[in-house]
Amino acid sequence: SFPMGCACDDGALYVADGFGNKLHKLRLPDFKHEASTSLRLGLDYPHGLCLAACSGVRVLFAADWGNHRICAIDPATLGFMYEFGSKGSDPGEFRYPRGVATIEAGGGERLLVADTDNHRLQILSTRGEPLAVFDGIEQPYAAMCAPRPPGSVMGSAPSDSGTCSSSS
Repeated sequence: SFPMGCACDDGALYVADGFGNKLHKLRLPDFKHEASTSLRLGLDYPHGLCLAACSGVRVLFAADWGNHRICAIDPATLGFMYEFGSKGSDPGEFRYPRGVATIEAGGGERLLVADTDNHRLQILSTRGEPLAVFDGIEQPYAAMCAPRPPGSVMGSAPSDSGTCSSSS
């Protein structure tokens, strides 16, 4: 196993196992193994992980490096929910994404993806719709966001564009 990324909530630690091509769920506080993704999911060297609450549903997002996609996983069971992205350089496409984080902007959560070999960061809805691209970043390896101070404003997108409740 080769841990590449992790995310946690109040009850579990989620670990991306790069060499094992799986995600693992460990119970907190005792770190007891609870579940792993199936190899049938086809993860190829998973990297960054983040959790989001989309319309009241918890979702674990994984940057699937070798498949050039982002996978949405049910954090309770580690079962597959949906995926988006493919290999390419257009908005919403990736070349070896490594990091993924949630940011809150425009009335909903969005994903910040470190699109490593395209040398950029992308902001997408939680369903994969491209919202913004920041080019010219030399091989970003991680994506991380800190909570905003109360009352601060970030972004100016319409409140229904790219939110967790959007559909593709």
